Amino acid sequence: MAKTKDEGAELQEAYSKLEQFLDSNKTLVTTVVTILAIVILGAVFLKTYYIPNQEAKAQAEIYKAQYYFSQDSFKLALYGSPELTGFQDIIKSYKFTKAANLSKYYAGISHLNMGNYDDAIKLLKGYNAHDDLTGALAASAAGDAYMQKGEVEKGLSQYSKAASIADDEFVAPKILFKAAQAHQKFGEDKQALVYYEKIKYNYPTSSEGPQVDKYIEAINGVL
Repeated sequence: MAKTKDEGAELQEAYSKLEQFLDSNKTLVTTVVTILAIVILGAVFLKTYYIPNQEAKAQAEIYKAQYYFSQDSFKLALYGSPELTGFQDIIKSYKFTKAANLSKYYAGISHLNMGNYDDAIKLLKGYNAHDDLTGALAASAAGDAYMQKGEVEKGLSQYSKAASIADDEFVAPKILFKAAQAHQKFGEDKQALVYYEKIKYNYPTSSEGPQVDKYIEAINGVL
């Protein structure tokens, strides 16, 4: 019984202290509550109106740039024109949208084809892939950019990343073959063998399938 009374007294004392604090810090409390309300309302506005509206606008623009990208007009697709919003402007103008994120992938590939390897790497590694196909292609392209810069270890790392992601029946064996060839070229035969064998057993009917036996045989003869 005495313990219950003590707990009740402690609770009352704590409540009194809280009440005193609120009374003596009304301005601070009001400010904090106001800031929280603004943050919450801002988040709701962004999620329910601003971002969806930006997404719709960005989607209306990106398909035009994608068309020129498909025609290998990389500079036009990237930088745009007075009549065309390029990937670069979509990234800047429509932040936080799916279209802006996808534009990083296209912009990275465009820079790679234009020989701008640092820009390509930055954009490709900044792309947040939501599917294995573009994720693998982005990593592979980043590997190409590193190789062009002479940064072999980073290039091989990106090829390995691409190979671990790829599972598309058409693209995966091509990425695996590229990774295998690169690793073999730079003396990493064991890793190359892993990729060649993955092609042999997982993608035997691919165009790369019939080619790998000779590489597997050659590596096994050395190891």
